[in-house]
Amino acid sequence: MVQDQVIKYYYNVLNTELEEEFSKDYNMLLDDRFRFREAIPVPISISADISFYPGYKQDIPFIVNTIKSWVDSKRIGEKLEVFDLIAYLQRKVRGIDNLTITRFSRKENNAQDIEILPSEIATIAIEDTSIKIV
Repeated sequence: MVQDQVIKYYYNVLNTELEEEFSKDYNMLLDDRFRFREAIPVPISISADISFYPGYKQDIPFIVNTIKSWVDSKRIGEKLEVFDLIAYLQRKVRGIDNLTITRFSRKENNAQDIEILPSEIATIAIEDTSIKIV
């Protein structure tokens, strides 16, 4: 003989457990209707031509890591703009005479500014950053 099973639902307990789960650092709450655990990574590709004033160090790995740090500092859903990258490099890298961004795009297309959706986050790998000293 099989006995009927009863499932009891306690709203307050479930709600408390969900709120605790979503309050953890790796979750993102955009508003009270939309919750998610991780942003969708958007691979970015950046290339630049840079010239320096005489006497300044031309440290390409430092410049590449500076660009990576800039992309990594962006929040979920934050748009990337060419002007912001140029201003950041001018502040962080000493001696830049001329700076031209030759590629600034999602890996799958070439756009001037990179639109990031609210559920996405920009990412960049070292190999997707190219610096040429001119």
